[in-house]
Amino acid sequence: MFAILAGRRLTFSLALAGGQQLAAERLQPGGVTNSAEEPKKLFYTVAEAARVLRVDQATIYRSIREDAFPAVRLRTRYVVPAAAIEQMIARVMESGGVVDIAEMTRQRREEREFERQQGRSNAW
Repeated sequence: MFAILAGRRLTFSLALAGGQQLAAERLQPGGVTNSAEEPKKLFYTVAEAARVLRVDQATIYRSIREDAFPAVRLRTRYVVPAAAIEQMIARVMESGGVVDIAEMTRQRREEREFERQQGRSNAW
């Protein structure tokens, strides 16, 4: 689908199983959206992630620095894996309640530490 927008925003919603709605917004420079040719993003900038989650960029940066939000650091710049945001959305949709990202990160850290320790104990 190819659409030229009067502004820069295109808002759409998806009907999910169980009658739930998922709304999303896509921004494109110049107001042009070409969803048929756009490859799926693997990473978001902090600004894009903040826009998707509807929070301030400072909130994302603070969470990243506190190791409470997944990100990849490339020199002085952070990018957020799209898969991490998709997992958060999936968890919210599955639970139907509030998802605490800091708790998700803590669990992930504990699992990594456990696996690391298991790998070391097998080496002895």
